[in-house]
Amino acid sequence: MRIADVSDNSKVTVVEQKTKKIKKFTLNRAAKEAVKLYLDSLGNYNLEDYLFRSQKGGHLTVSSAHRIIKGIMRELGIKGNYGTHSLRKTFGYHLYTNNITSDAGFLNTLQKIFNHSSSLVTLRYIGITSEVIADAYKSLNL
Repeated sequence: MRIADVSDNSKVTVVEQKTKKIKKFTLNRAAKEAVKLYLDSLGNYNLEDYLFRSQKGGHLTVSSAHRIIKGIMRELGIKGNYGTHSLRKTFGYHLYTNNITSDAGFLNTLQKIFNHSSSLVTLRYIGITSEVIADAYKSLNL
């Protein structure tokens, strides 16, 4: 992703590395503010520069981001196997749990966000397993 891809603070288009699917999304207010702060911290930049540069001047790779996340977790003393994919799944889980009660069809939206082929794949991906569903039924006190 290049700075020009987010500099107008509106719609962003990326191509997913794994599936080569095109992903379009709109930055929310918090993301726009974060991009602005980040770009302001860079000082001089060219719109064709990579948004996240590596120390060698190229772009930050997924594996580099993964190593950074693992290092931060280690520094904070947080145990577990966390990386870039964990962040994606956690994003989906919280988006689902924060929206499902107000929008019964939200699972379909989440499926589209992740470009999954079915809602069952999405549920499994974010950790909503048959055990979680069974526990939800058990917790009802009717």
